[in-house]
Amino acid sequence: MSRNQEQDSFARIFGAHLLADIPDVSSGGHVPRRLIQFWDKEPPQDVARMLSLSKAWADKHQLEYVLFSEADARAYLADRQVDGKSLLQLFDRCFHPAMKADLFRLVYLHEYGGYYLDADNGVTDDALALFGLDRDVFFIDFRQRRVQNNFMAVAPGSLLISKALSAAARNIEENASEDVGIGTLTGPYVFTVELAKLLQDGGYTCYLVDYLKNVKIAPGPEVVLGQNLDYKKSDQNWQRAQAGPIAARLRTKLTTEKPTIPDFRELCRISLKFGIELEALEDIAAANWAEWRHHSVCIELRSRVLIRLQRFDKAREILTDAYDRYIRPASLLKMLSGISMKPERLEFAETLAWQAVEKAPADPDALAQLAAVFRAGRKLGEAKAVVALARERFSQNARLRKLAEALEEADSLADEIAAMTKLLAAPETTGKARFRSIAKTCLYYGLHLEAVEQLADAWWPFWRDTPMCVWLRARILEKLGRVDDARTLLEEAYEKKLRAPNILIMLAQLALDAGEAGFADQLAGMAIAKASGRVDARVLRVKALAALGDTAGVDAVRGYLQEQHAGHPLVIELERTMGKYG
Repeated sequence: MSRNQEQDSFARIFGAHLLADIPDVSSGGHVPRRLIQFWDKEPPQDVARMLSLSKAWADKHQLEYVLFSEADARAYLADRQVDGKSLLQLFDRCFHPAMKADLFRLVYLHEYGGYYLDADNGVTDDALALFGLDRDVFFIDFRQRRVQNNFMAVAPGSLLISKALSAAARNIEENASEDVGIGTLTGPYVFTVELAKLLQDGGYTCYLVDYLKNVKIAPGPEVVLGQNLDYKKSDQNWQRAQAGPIAARLRTKLTTEKPTIPDFRELCRISLKFGIELEALEDIAAANWAEWRHHSVCIELRSRVLIRLQRFDKAREILTDAYDRYIRPASLLKMLSGISMKPERLEFAETLAWQAVEKAPADPDALAQLAAVFRAGRKLGEAKAVVALARERFSQNARLRKLAEALEEADSLADEIAAMTKLLAAPETTGKARFRSIAKTCLYYGLHLEAVEQLADAWWPFWRDTPMCVWLRARILEKLGRVDDARTLLEEAYEKKLRAPNILIMLAQLALDAGEAGFADQLAGMAIAKASGRVDARVLRVKALAALGDTAGVDAVRGYLQEQHAGHPLVIELERTMGKYG
């Protein structure tokens, strides 16, 4: 099983047990009221401050506070064993303080239980709920499909802690090497594997909580102190200490053996995180681009490397090539939008941001990128509305928070619509462009639709001959439940020879809904003649032909769609529901 397949398996297992929030259970007593931390030697000033804040929190809430140094841990482990192995000997084989902290926490928690918190995490009153629960609590980084071990709340004798301790001890004895990641030997990967086994076997229950949705339980130093810790920039940070040797090994493998995408991905992950081997990465990507250019993950990673190297034009070239070849996942759309935010390219950047949001509506970074493009284009009301809606779901997102602060003084979208409606002061072209943008935003989010319709009505003498304005107003009327008014508007445009594909397709759908399959087929055919690439027009025509009983016509259009657009969401949905039309 590949690492990706394994991680997908973890996601399925954990997803079935995942809680969105800390549960409200009052039985209590499962987790001892004890806060445990570890730092090997004299802590640097910023770490010492984090530790003192944690101790003050524990004292305030009458929790026992335990802080172990390496010397304390050695004394504690001196006469203890696991599976017949000397824990002190295993501790001494740990080649980095982070490994020693991993091993110590497992031994201590298994014996005494409590709430373990890494030294560089803070703690808030929200964590008090952990001590009132009736089972162990572990936090999942569901995005990375792994169990966190930087904080956990467990009872003495926890089955998962016992399994993880045995696995870590075995790894230290058999595989301890700087070429093997600490996370794999004693850290999150060990917890992840052992928890997946226990949950599959069904002999263990615990609470699994999505860390990213509950980050306030144990916020990092950038939240508590307003900055990250200096030690993370040194080899005291276990990830940085191991990054160099692992990256060098991967680079050698990629340049002396047949390069693989998984190895390239792993080297990119390390290199981008720590800013090492970036030039070598670009050389490797360029040498293999004829093959790798077809894989969206390679396109994204190479573009990120190029951006870090400040080769923006090359990154834009790579991303634009992918876009032109219809490789358009949300991650690439966001990135291309971000590096296209020059005045002369803002319209394209906005199109890309909208496409990213439509593909990934629950992605806070996609929403932030859309708001950022709006702000760059001085569409402040729309930017403010998007940020406000996004922050209702993603209050912890740093980029959304900064955008909210920057837009605090901007007029609201409702105020902007009201001003445009009342004053009719903007030149025709400017007002038209703002209407198109505002209407699209309000349609997508269901905002201020009555006000937008009033705006359209007030300006209609200026806009009625613009196909995009006609189509947007018709969609707004439809959303408001005024379907007859929408159809009247579209038919008036049709009679005036305003027959853009959007107008024809929407009018065809309304005609089909009204039982006028012949008229719908005629309109869909006209739309296809004007824009042969419009999949929605061909899908609509299949439905119209099916309603007319034209089996040969249906088969012909379906055959074309299967041949040319089999993976398109509309085609997939059509095939799923064809029984309704056949």
